[in-house]
Amino acid sequence: MSDEDATSGPEGAHDAVRLEDGVGRPVRVVLPCEVPLTLVVNEVEIATLLCTPEHLEALCVGFLIGSGLIGRASDVHAWSLDAERWVARLHATHTPDPEVLARRVTTTGFGRGIAFSRTLEAVSLVPDTCGFRIRPDQVMGLVRKLEDASTRGGRTGLHSAAVSPGEDDPEAWMEDVGRHNAVDKAIGRALLANMDLARSALVGSGRTSMDMISKAAHAGIPVLVSPRAPTCQAVLLARSAGLTLVGFTGDGGFTVFSHAHRVVSRG
Repeated sequence: MSDEDATSGPEGAHDAVRLEDGVGRPVRVVLPCEVPLTLVVNEVEIATLLCTPEHLEALCVGFLIGSGLIGRASDVHAWSLDAERWVARLHATHTPDPEVLARRVTTTGFGRGIAFSRTLEAVSLVPDTCGFRIRPDQVMGLVRKLEDASTRGGRTGLHSAAVSPGEDDPEAWMEDVGRHNAVDKAIGRALLANMDLARSALVGSGRTSMDMISKAAHAGIPVLVSPRAPTCQAVLLARSAGLTLVGFTGDGGFTVFSHAHRVVSRG
């Protein structure tokens, strides 16, 4: 039995041998696929992202917004994909600043993401003008839905993320080998669907690092939820950016690390 083409879709099956008590047996294992996607804006190469080959338009838009390289989804006028060379070409209103592109930072984690140091330094305050609030039962419900909705995460280790608009559940969960890519896809999809991000919560399966805070803040999302732990720097950045950061969900509760006024009990 031959291996499937590893770049033909989000997953591929491979032959392997599993050993238990010194006895080997052949098994068929489903693993996530990844491709090196080169992102080009106005003929300027921006970055190469190792990602799961699906929802790539959402990934590109979410990455550009989350990195502060464009201001809104409507800044992108055209998108095309060369699936043989894995090159995504976008035409945008403005070409990203070369000085920003020169200051790339490789972020933490498997399926490493890319951030730009200037965008981490220049995270602006997330406004609270719309008064968006989220109840504790909604927070726990989002985490439960994250666990239930991840169709492949349990067997392939993919990360998942979604944007939950207001009182509504997410319409779709984005999955990827990289937690940064999953978040970019979720933000990109929400932008392309014209969601009101100022009245939304972002929920993701991975730990929260400072670049995740930067992505949410650049998109104007006021609440970020993860079942995992944040880094110390993520907490500090969330506090200065005015973003509500929730982590360590489990056993019927969770921890709010910043701007807890947005998490309100039913009243």
